[in-house]
Amino acid sequence: MATWEVSLFAYLRDRHGPSITIEAVANPRAILQALAIAGVSVESCRLAVGDEFANLDDDVPVGSQLALIPPVSGG
Repeated sequence: MATWEVSLFAYLRDRHGPSITIEAVANPRAILQALAIAGVSVESCRLAVGDEFANLDDDVPVGSQLALIPPVSGG
């Protein structure tokens, strides 16, 4: 298990601050589950590892930059 700092954006940042620290094994599915347990609404969000969206079963290298991206709309 590793400790992860996940950057938050939009309404997630308003509710929880600019980032949240969680502990989870090194894959996106486990990281999202740990965020949900910590009270962060992860429904419809995507986890970015570095500059790319991660697939749920990818391996996440320890020390990676993580960001939780909520759905957005624009116009």
